[in-house]
Amino acid sequence: ITGWEWDFDNNSVVDSTSQSPSHTYPAAGSYSATLKATNSSGNHTTALVTVNVTDVAPVADYTPSSTSLVVGSQVSFTNSSTGDYISAYAWDFDGDTVVDSTDQNPANFTYSQVGIFNAALTATNPAGSHTKTTAINVNPSATFTISPASGNTNTDFTFPLAVAADAGNYTYSWDFDNNGSVESTSATPTHKFTSSGAKTVKLTVASIATPALTSN
Repeated sequence: ITGWEWDFDNNSVVDSTSQSPSHTYPAAGSYSATLKATNSSGNHTTALVTVNVTDVAPVADYTPSSTSLVVGSQVSFTNSSTGDYISAYAWDFDGDTVVDSTDQNPANFTYSQVGIFNAALTATNPAGSHTKTTAINVNPSATFTISPASGNTNTDFTFPLAVAADAGNYTYSWDFDNNGSVESTSATPTHKFTSSGAKTVKLTVASIATPALTSN
């Protein structure tokens, strides 16, 4: 190739004949830039690209479907970022500085650990980038069963928990007759009821970590 003709704003005027020029656009907008390349035989070809110019950085914004949930739950994130020519989205759902998704509208994310996670979205355009962060509170599970399912006042009822392998990282408060009093703090208690009838059993699980995260 022996010749280069650049028209940066597609007005049929040659703005540069350099092989690798630079150009400053005077205002924001979308421009069509063309390059005509010619070889020693006089043959030529033309290429056109669109150049998007903006001087205003985007504003990253989104809405999570929930900011307080039980471990193992999924959260969806609805992207509502604004700005011209946004070229990239970077999602970090758990605050570990690792990009989990680059989709504009990502797939649901499952929080598999208890804790407070800073979900962040960074939106980028030619003028810069902006990040929004939201705290997601992932609470421990307070799910349990009763064994046996029925009995009498002489029956020893047990209450198996449906918890993760790190059960020792939580405290347990059992209220067997739903009167607001804690009758046991064991992870796997046994209880005899003193009267017959349908019973409402309440379990409160709290993480030992600070701040404590609680589920009932």
